[in-house]
Amino acid sequence: FFYFINLLSAFILTSSLAIDPYSQALLSLKSELIDYDNSLHDWVVASSGSSYACSWSGIKCNKDSIVTSIDLSMKKLGGILSGNQLSVFTNVTDFNISYNFFSGKLPPEIFNLTSLKSLDISRNNFSGQFPKGIPKLKNLVVLDAFSNSFSGQLPAEFSELEYLKILNLAGSYFRGTIPSEYGSFRSLEFLHLAGNSLSGSIPPELGNLKTVTHMEIGYNFYQSFIPPQLGNLSQLHYLDIAGANLSGPIPKEFSNLTSLQSLFLFRNQLTGSIPSEFSNIKPLTNLDLSDNFLSGSIPESFSELKSLRLLSLMYNDMSGTVPDGIAELRSLETLLIWNNHFSGLLPKSLGKNSKLKWVVFSRSRIVLPLFDFA
Repeated sequence: FFYFINLLSAFILTSSLAIDPYSQALLSLKSELIDYDNSLHDWVVASSGSSYACSWSGIKCNKDSIVTSIDLSMKKLGGILSGNQLSVFTNVTDFNISYNFFSGKLPPEIFNLTSLKSLDISRNNFSGQFPKGIPKLKNLVVLDAFSNSFSGQLPAEFSELEYLKILNLAGSYFRGTIPSEYGSFRSLEFLHLAGNSLSGSIPPELGNLKTVTHMEIGYNFYQSFIPPQLGNLSQLHYLDIAGANLSGPIPKEFSNLTSLQSLFLFRNQLTGSIPSEFSNIKPLTNLDLSDNFLSGSIPESFSELKSLRLLSLMYNDMSGTVPDGIAELRSLETLLIWNNHFSGLLPKSLGKNSKLKWVVFSRSRIVLPLFDFA
């Protein structure tokens, strides 16, 4: 009888010390990490033997105590991830390890998180090629890998992600060309590939991205013109292709971007004149075409850009006079036209009817009128 009681007690004790699969996996993950700030101090098994991963920092669960979110962002964590623990988290929809010090290769096991909708690994130091297998994440909406040290080609298979809306691969060392497949995203709204080592031509297929509202693909090393097909991006609000070694003219097709608010094409080798059709872009707020080889004059039609706040044309080969209509742009705050060949009088009403704070026109043959602010 006493033997039976002891055996039962041992069974109860053993059961109480059992750790649920989530806690076990997270403790294994913790053992791989360098926790510089002891941020995961509460990831422990209680003295009673019980463990409740759902109460640990960075962990969220649903009503059935199933882990649905792992957020370890900004916790001063480092180390190399093996990914061996991730297969248990099949219900996790959000995985965020951004703003940490992780290094080494990104483990392909991360694609075992098959319910993921958001994957944020930004602001780390992952290196090597981006692993294959991301199409397993069929429901992925957000992929943010900004500011790492990835290299190799941009994976063409990203385009298989039917629901992807945000793709941020900026600030690494990706090389080669932008895959033409990137023009086949069905739901993409935000594309950021800037600050890599991309080369070759910008694929005209990017003009097929009818849902894109924000595109940054500058600060690379292209050897191409700007494809006029980008003028088909009817939903585009923000376009930045600055510092990208682009040559040739600014496509007049950009005048079809009637939702565009910001256009940055500075620090390239663009030639020709500014298309007068830009006046069709009524929402345009920021226009920076500086540091190119643009010629011709400021289009008179710019007086129709009533939302314009920034107009930067400095460091070009432009000439002619500053149109009087520029002075009537009531939203204009900054006008930068120095290092050109402008001449004549500045409009007398410049700054009188607008919010103008900065006007820089040195090294041009411009004469200041006698302003009368009475």
